[in-house]
Amino acid sequence: MWKSFVGNCSAVWIVSDIARATSEKESWEILDSTVSLFGPGGECRSISFICTKTDDIEENQKADARTCILRRNETTKKQVRDKFNKQKEVKKHFSGGKDFLQVFTVSSKEYQKEKHLQQEETEIPKLQEFLRNLNDRRTKTSDYVSGAYGILSLIQAAKSSNMTDSKEEVCQVLEQKLKEEIKSIGQTMDEAYETFERCLSEGVQQSEESCEKLMNKVIAPKGKKGCGYQVVKALCKNGGIYKPKGKRERRREINLNESLASCMRSLIDEEFKRYFRNEGERGPIKEQIDTFTLDTNSLVGEHPEVSLHLTFLKTEETELKAKLICDLREKKKRIYSTLTESIKDTMHRCYIRASEHTGKDSLKRMKDELHHHMKNNNIFQKAKEDMLVRLTNLKDHIVMQLKCKLQESMDLSLKTPNSSFLPDDVTVEYNKMKMCYEKLMGCSSTVQFTTRLDLHTKNYRILNRSLGMVPTSVTMLTPEIDREFTTHNRKPTYRLQCPKAGLFQCSSTGLVFLMEGKGDVLYMMTQWDSSLLGSRIPAGPLFSIECPEQSVRQLHFPHCICDWENDILSVAHVTDGNMEIVQPLKTTATHVIVNITHLSLFGLIGNWFSFLPVQSQVLLFLRPQGNRSQKRTLNVILLPKNVPLCEVEHQQKGSTFIKSSSNCTLSPRGTYGLCCELVANSRIQPKSGQFDYDYSPNFHPTFQVFLDSISGAEAELNQLTDAAFVDKHMADLIQRVKMVQHVADDLVMEEVIQDELYSRICSADNTEKQIRLMFDAVQAGGTRAKSAFYKALQKHEPRLVQDLGKIKLF
Repeated sequence: MWKSFVGNCSAVWIVSDIARATSEKESWEILDSTVSLFGPGGECRSISFICTKTDDIEENQKADARTCILRRNETTKKQVRDKFNKQKEVKKHFSGGKDFLQVFTVSSKEYQKEKHLQQEETEIPKLQEFLRNLNDRRTKTSDYVSGAYGILSLIQAAKSSNMTDSKEEVCQVLEQKLKEEIKSIGQTMDEAYETFERCLSEGVQQSEESCEKLMNKVIAPKGKKGCGYQVVKALCKNGGIYKPKGKRERRREINLNESLASCMRSLIDEEFKRYFRNEGERGPIKEQIDTFTLDTNSLVGEHPEVSLHLTFLKTEETELKAKLICDLREKKKRIYSTLTESIKDTMHRCYIRASEHTGKDSLKRMKDELHHHMKNNNIFQKAKEDMLVRLTNLKDHIVMQLKCKLQESMDLSLKTPNSSFLPDDVTVEYNKMKMCYEKLMGCSSTVQFTTRLDLHTKNYRILNRSLGMVPTSVTMLTPEIDREFTTHNRKPTYRLQCPKAGLFQCSSTGLVFLMEGKGDVLYMMTQWDSSLLGSRIPAGPLFSIECPEQSVRQLHFPHCICDWENDILSVAHVTDGNMEIVQPLKTTATHVIVNITHLSLFGLIGNWFSFLPVQSQVLLFLRPQGNRSQKRTLNVILLPKNVPLCEVEHQQKGSTFIKSSSNCTLSPRGTYGLCCELVANSRIQPKSGQFDYDYSPNFHPTFQVFLDSISGAEAELNQLTDAAFVDKHMADLIQRVKMVQHVADDLVMEEVIQDELYSRICSADNTEKQIRLMFDAVQAGGTRAKSAFYKALQKHEPRLVQDLGKIKLF
């Protein structure tokens, strides 16, 4: 479990008794086995070896305790450094800066009692200072103050005239500078791509030549009797990883995926360390981000009238660069782990097949299965391509973030009329924040304001920190099915009537629309064009969206990615057979938000989904087999969660949707099986199925359960069907059920309602109140109660049940 956290550690501590600092094997073995996790695969900037109990000395040394303790401390420090320098496998992952390895010799007893040593000599104060330097509270404070100062500068600038000519001139200069700086970063990223492509190509060749050796190193090591049946079996069942139990010296993890990736990884390690440094000097990519600048300071002297606008841009640039450096740190971890993850993913089906071998010669057959799959599936070439895709994604992310975010900030500060900003007087707040900013940043400015804002305008929009000016409350609306368009297109076409400006969410599809004013939005799912996608993958349905009033300003697309904070999603905008990639304004836990200028085809896409688990849904539809009422088929459909249920129901006409707990998390390309313990006499087809992203208009069952006869289990499915009817038509039933007394009598007999509630139903003023009281009890009683209610309706309201049964979902 702890290994999943070590990659996020900026400092690693190894704590050991000073008497066993160099002799204790376990700590050095752990360091050796996990270095790739916190080195290139993590963000470790320093390793500290902390030797404790330095006050624990021999009795005959106590006469000159202080001298003995200090002498041993120095000797131990040298021994630890010497041993660390001999750890070649560890050192190769780091550039080995001056302060990378630090050794502390500490004593808590001496720190508290000062019997032999002064507090400084215990090195605990030194360790405390080291910890304080790791804390980035000052950086976070500076970021907050800088952001607030920038916003206040922009608001303060709103009191001046529009200065259209100056703004246009400055904006042109900044846009040209932005292009030049982005081009420079792009060139550095292209150089990195070419370097890694060259190393990986050599790695692929070496791996293919030595693949047998790499495989046998794990499953048939020389000098040993070989890995036994249980070891290989466990390795295959656990995705190529075996974690042995037993004595410490035998506990080293066996990882076939790591072994297969070792050739390629060894060839990229030096370049990876150069381009993505954790410690010491900056790597080329980080240096490009650090030195990136719009050079707004040089424009202040030439255009003092827009100095506050430029201050805002400077703070936005600083904030964005800090975010990109954090993104670079996180994304480089994923890039480094790509080789192993890709090989594991490609070998996944093979591991499953191999683990199913039993009986005579099963060990040999398992090994043969592994060797055959490795040779015939280009696993090394795919690993190379996957890593290069992630490098490309990193470049796209950095370039698009700089381009979109800074262009948006320039538009906001230099192209937006001043009357659009908050009209309140912020002079006092501005000057206070300016003083804090100058103190933290160590700079000064001559710009001061003491006058009040004097904006005479009636129409104001509040400037919100996200720069999107988006309302926070969302109104949920149920769309209408546009019968005319649905009949023409043979697909459900939704019409959402938005009565005013604001945020409105479609209850059927999850889409959210930011409206400037009143308007009707028409939308439908359509087919993705694979020729436009290239290497990208759909991450949601493709929607055709129209609004005659042209009042939609922003779209929020529901996504299903669990790890949504990694900026892996974009929005595809398709017009006239061409696809444009739009970078999101923001990604939340549920939606991807994008600003729009006009409507056409929009959908979510991503570059990398092979290994990311997604929020999913398991949908059940019960369907009669032709005219044979005794035989039914249960269709089980596995889909990403952002596929609208209404779309699937439209395709499953003639089937009954069985409402159940459907939410789950599934892994794309993962293989799953269906266990129907409720159904004794059934046949499941297929035995196992693969879960894939499916956003095509046709949603096919992953599994089918064929029910050959009415059984106890099918009776339970019938109950679910009855309950689904009640849930679906509840609103109509409340309005149209007339035989309430007779239905209530049956529910009393079935013990769905008790005598006290029965009396309340009978004494209610009108039929609607009676049915609502009855419905409360039915809802509380669950599936069995709803089934009993449905059967009572069939008995006493047969025409109503028949009439509602004819209603189809579009």
